[in-house]
Amino acid sequence: MMPAVTIMWNLMKRSIGTVRGFMTFIVIPAVAVSLSVLLFGGNSQDTIHRVHYVNEDDGPLGRYLIERLSRHPDYELFEVSHPDLLREKVFKLRTNEAFIIPDSFTEHVLEGRQAFIEQIYLNRDAKNTALAWMLNEQVDSMAAMVRTLTANGITDESDIVQTLERHWTLSGVNRVSGKIGDKVLWHRPEDDEIGEVNRIMVLFIMGIISQAIIVVVNDHQQRTIYRMYLAPIRTTDIVVGNFLGCFLMGTFQIILMLGITRYAMGFQYGGAPVVHQFVVLVLFLLASMGIACVVGTFFRDSHHIGLINVLVVLPTSMIGGCFWALDDMPEFMRKMANFVPQSWAIDAISTLEDGGRWTDISMNLLVLTAFAGVSLLFGAKIMRPDID
Repeated sequence: MMPAVTIMWNLMKRSIGTVRGFMTFIVIPAVAVSLSVLLFGGNSQDTIHRVHYVNEDDGPLGRYLIERLSRHPDYELFEVSHPDLLREKVFKLRTNEAFIIPDSFTEHVLEGRQAFIEQIYLNRDAKNTALAWMLNEQVDSMAAMVRTLTANGITDESDIVQTLERHWTLSGVNRVSGKIGDKVLWHRPEDDEIGEVNRIMVLFIMGIISQAIIVVVNDHQQRTIYRMYLAPIRTTDIVVGNFLGCFLMGTFQIILMLGITRYAMGFQYGGAPVVHQFVVLVLFLLASMGIACVVGTFFRDSHHIGLINVLVVLPTSMIGGCFWALDDMPEFMRKMANFVPQSWAIDAISTLEDGGRWTDISMNLLVLTAFAGVSLLFGAKIMRPDID
């Protein structure tokens, strides 16, 4: 095992052991991702929706709707005395999230009729779309409960209201969330900005792996790798040493980028769990190592190794969504994206930001693992020099 550790340490020393190498492949990526947080991310914790409303309903359900919405951590409500004043605020661009509860709201809900909340906005955007979804969800929940209670013989208004309050108290006032899985309908306001940060991070991970492969290719050119295979060292130690060197450099870069952005800058990536995000990025790192290893076999001259970036890293990153969102690409490019690991990694992190867990990203993890396993095994086989 000691020869593998020696090879690993030597690879790391030649890649990032110098001031130039450490600055180029460790410090600069961390700084670039941090700057992207400042430029694109803003304060990811400030996701409060400041909503103005008018409640014209004299019944209890209008008041209870306001109470439930005000308890939600993502909403801060401001009451306006008259609908005309509310519309004036919207038209003067003082708010773009506003709604009016009509005077017949409670009556319509209790009678089983269609109840509407009038939403006012000047321009449709992600925030007021989220508000509309939230209001509709609350109203539909009320109507469904009333229908159930009526069907069970509970028709008195006070009994219905008390039952509704008891049910919502037991089920948790903040259980309903304003985010849903289908981002075509709505995504949180900061999702586009978080996506920019994720894409830059994925791009830099591929960059450091390319640098590590340059060192390995340089060993081929100078025939250092031949001397290693002729030495009394097991082939396994040589492969493991190079593998661990690349892996530790990439892992250190991931830890540094996540540590600075998450804990020093407070950027929470939309609530994605740090362990889940770390696992996704590590699997992407392994997939990138395998791809770079395979490509490195076709460029045995280190002077031409820069073509890796031109012919592999940049095109696959473009197809995989590192430069623009996958949803913005044509259909044929979205299909091509399934064949590069960047798209699977970015999609997995995006799913985590939508509240997904292990089961929701299991396919992404499986595909990234397959990318890593197949390409690493193939690359390790074909990079072995012919010394017979």
